[in-house]
Order: sequence, then C-alpha cells, then structure tokens
Amino acid sequence: MSILEGCRGPHKTPIPEERRCPACGEEVEVFTVRGRIVAESVCECGYVFNEKEPYVSPGLQKIFDEAKKRAEEDG
Repeated sequence: MSILEGCRGPHKTPIPEERRCPACGEEVEVFTVRGRIVAESVCECGYVFNEKEPYVSPGLQKIFDEAKKRAEEDG
C-alpha cells in the first residue's frame, strides 16, 4: 500500500519535533522524517541542527550513558 501513498505517506511527510539544543538546553522545533532531520534548524544561541547530524533518542542515550558508567566502574 505504501506505493500508492505518494509524497504524503507517513514515511515521507516531515513532522515537527522538539529537540533539546546541546549548546544551551533550549527546546528547538526541527522537522524530521522517521527521526532524521530533513531541514536545518537554528537555535536562538546560534547552534545549527544539520540534516545529516546523527540523533540518539533520550532513552537510548540513557542506556549508552549507563553502559559507559558501568564500564568505567569495572575498569
């Protein structure tokens, strides 16, 4: 059925999403398709969210941080 959806299918239509700026911590609206940024967005502080910038969801980042902490504790 996805072939018949054309440009407006759920996997092609950009969706506004709030992301936290890594420089200042402000919420910034970016447009994404399936979690990837599809247009550059600029924060008030000047930080630019690039199209090709990798994104790690907050939940996944928490898992990475916990694993890193355990690895450092274990040596």
